Amino acid sequence: MRLLIILISVLVVGCQSHTWSRQNQIEFNQDCVQADKSVETCECLLNCLMIEYADYDIAIKDIQSQAVPEQLSVCVEQCK
Repeated sequence: MRLLIILISVLVVGCQSHTWSRQNQIEFNQDCVQADKSVETCECLLNCLMIEYADYDIAIKDIQSQAVPEQLSVCVEQCK
């Protein structure tokens, strides 16, 4: 029973969507569009990143260090 509670807690916290500040969202979208991505692709990518990361700064650091979680990679592939 205890293991089940721990497992459910991990899943709920791990799958929880983060809420980025409006400024973080605008900054990401500007950077994404400047990288020649469509608005639709940028929105999709933003949604993927907001699920995985607390804010844009953390996302950039992980992506630059190539420490991208597999779940994020799968989400991003669906945006293409």
